[in-house]
Amino acid sequence: MKTGWLLFVLCGCVQAASRRKDLAEAQRLQAAGEFAKAAAAYQSILDRAKGLAPLEWNDLALALFYASRYREAETAYHHALEGLERMGAAGRGIAS
Repeated sequence: MKTGWLLFVLCGCVQAASRRKDLAEAQRLQAAGEFAKAAAAYQSILDRAKGLAPLEWNDLALALFYASRYREAETAYHHALEGLERMGAAGRGIAS
């Protein structure tokens, strides 16, 4: 059981590191003036993020916001909010 949990956590860390690398590459493309490629890279990041937990969506949204990718950040924030709403009171930090 502990091994399964460890693999789950490590997999999440690898995915987060990959996402940060992809964000850095998209920002590099944007800074270089390759706006179409940057837009495709940002969209690819969102497309691959479908299984994220609400707080991970929120972190992604914040990174997109800081990269001035407001439309993508709004989409990510909506996913975070939907996930928190599905969690109910527990997702809002309200004790039952």
